[in-house]
Amino acid sequence: MSDLFSAKTDLLWAALVSAVVSAAVSYFFRKREARHRLEVEYEYEQRKKLRDLIGRYHGRLLHAANSLNYRFWNLYTNSEAGWLDVAGRYNEAGYYFGRVVPRRLLRHFTPARPFLC
Repeated sequence: MSDLFSAKTDLLWAALVSAVVSAAVSYFFRKREARHRLEVEYEYEQRKKLRDLIGRYHGRLLHAANSLNYRFWNLYTNSEAGWLDVAGRYNEAGYYFGRVVPRRLLRHFTPARPFLC
């Protein structure tokens, strides 16, 4: 023990400074690593929630888009038949103008509503 007190203290002070600096740097990097890990986990969870939401509506949205495509092709094919020409007589409008256009076409856009909000 007496050798410890009589020895040169230059190395002792260097070791103490090195230990303090090492502890401070280690603490800083661990804190930064924990913050980064939490950010990555949060981003992963948000992506997972978004993937689940898209998966929930994917089938219905695909079915609605396919049905809408066929309705548009039907409208384009029969455009000469005058299905949409009501000439101001909205009470006497035919089936296609009265039922299909406002109700059926809007029904195809309701699955996309959660993505628009």
